[in-house]
Amino acid sequence: YDLLTGQVVGRLSGPKSIVRDAFWHPERHEIIAGA
Repeated sequence: YDLLTGQVVGRLSGPKSIVRDAFWHPERHEIIAGA
């Protein structure tokens, strides 16, 4: 979301269930998530 307007500017594809942990890969453009 945009911090100034509060508007959603993009959504990630993937599971629709609750994500409890998410981590950015330190070198790649990847996010690892766990429920």
